[in-house]
Amino acid sequence: RFDKTYTAYLEKVDRPVVTSPLTYTGSRQACASTDSRILANNNSATEPGKYTATFQPKDGYCWSDDGTTDLDAVSWEIVAADITGVSVQQSGSLTYTGEALQPVVYAQATVKGGQTKFWKYSTTAGGYSETIPSFTDAGTYMVYYEVSAQYHNSVKGSFTVTVNRATTASVSLSRNWLPYTG
Repeated sequence: RFDKTYTAYLEKVDRPVVTSPLTYTGSRQACASTDSRILANNNSATEPGKYTATFQPKDGYCWSDDGTTDLDAVSWEIVAADITGVSVQQSGSLTYTGEALQPVVYAQATVKGGQTKFWKYSTTAGGYSETIPSFTDAGTYMVYYEVSAQYHNSVKGSFTVTVNRATTASVSLSRNWLPYTG
């Protein structure tokens, strides 16, 4: 019988460096890059949220900072993206007719991941509706908007709508005097 003590030497591997928070892009993102010497679980996602990733050296490896092979649990998150390039304005002109007039609105914004944009409008800074407000009287009006998209921070703002006065036809009157004869 042989009584020998064997010492196992483990190759050292650095712990992954976790980046958090990440911002939603519409694509799968990893909170840390790892190599084939590390087992990684729950270290990538697409949607905003809070996650816990785990990392552990594979057999034959240990953490370079303390020599252990302990499971390393790390919290990380993906946060909502900002909506960018927001521009809203009246397109074309409106002229008073005595009837309610709904403006045509040009609205654009950029979102990530092909998400659908939802536009809402109001004549006050709240109480938004999907319908653009209508105006009857000539004047300039403030219209408030909110644009939102899934996994994005909503954006609020305002723009003006102008209803022009109706033009009046000019009438020319001339005096043609005819004498009274009788």
